[in-house]
Amino acid sequence: MTNGDHFRWQHLWPEIGAFFGMETAPPQPMSLAEHMADKGGVWDDIVARHRLRPEPMEHLAAWPFVDGWF
Repeated sequence: MTNGDHFRWQHLWPEIGAFFGMETAPPQPMSLAEHMADKGGVWDDIVARHRLRPEPMEHLAAWPFVDGWF
């Protein structure tokens, strides 16, 4: 459920930058689905190091959905 408000990060970053007196660059397109595709081993190392409950990363994050959200 949502209250209907929505935003795009590319429109929000300049406002955040202005608040801190910083310039921002234009968006740099990238796909988290592609970038995170080979990071399962990194996640497994984090799980082992911190004794977390073992869950495959793909059960925790839907990168294509995040791509659409960002």
